[in-house]
Amino acid sequence: MKQSKFRIGILSLFLSLGFVFTNCQGDDENTFSDAPIAVEDAQIVADADEVTEGITDLVDQLYMEDGMMGNRVEFTSFFPNCGTRTVKWDTAEIIKTVTIDFGDGCILPNENTVKGKIIITFNRNRDILTHTITVKYENFYFNTKKIEGTTSIERLASNINGNPQSTVKINIKITFADGLYIERTSTKVREMIAGKDTMGIWGDNVFLITGNWTTVFKNGSVHKGEIMTPLRREMACRFIVSGTIKVQRDDRSGIIDFGNGACDNIAIFTNDNGDIKEILLGKR
Repeated sequence: MKQSKFRIGILSLFLSLGFVFTNCQGDDENTFSDAPIAVEDAQIVADADEVTEGITDLVDQLYMEDGMMGNRVEFTSFFPNCGTRTVKWDTAEIIKTVTIDFGDGCILPNENTVKGKIIITFNRNRDILTHTITVKYENFYFNTKKIEGTTSIERLASNINGNPQSTVKINIKITFADGLYIERTSTKVREMIAGKDTMGIWGDNVFLITGNWTTVFKNGSVHKGEIMTPLRREMACRFIVSGTIKVQRDDRSGIIDFGNGACDNIAIFTNDNGDIKEILLGKR
């Protein structure tokens, strides 16, 4: 009888411990899901924006330079001694495909480093109001980050402000040097607010960017983003120089502030607890 009571006591003890352990695990999971967005995640998100905008800069300039070559306009190239250009046409010679092979890597004038191939396809007729450019990547790296997927850019010659404008739709995978990867889908609008009258000089091109995106992390975590204050992109600078993005994960949020216009690699992240952290762009 004593032995039976002893066994029942031991069983009860294990059941109690199991209940406590399970509750502790549940508390940890709730604590994790309720935690504010980490500065490390904000760092990855901000770097992803640097990558997507840097690539769009590259494609925009590649497209514009191709048009100036065709019209024999003098210009300062964004790709001086950088990359091998190959051109292919469809059978009707209407659709043009331009491949730039950056080989083992080269440094662009704004200090971004690229290697591998970027391939753009578009209609040769530049008199039409709207152009669609499709972009593919072949073993392509942007500042040590591998880029896979596709990009589509719809270019409008003149918007309601009289400025060139692009609607950029991105569906890519970004793999960082340490093996971490994210998947980014976004729709952004880029308005060219300076430089349109000096198309042969890339260094004075300035864009204002609006839009939103979704980033899925390797662990399945989903972060959504919305540009609250238009991002300012200056071609002469490697980094976004101003503007704010709201980052959302479930019920938690934060703001990434890219600064007041200075060309530097500093952004400030503020989570919804009021914690303020500095982010060094391009360091991930």
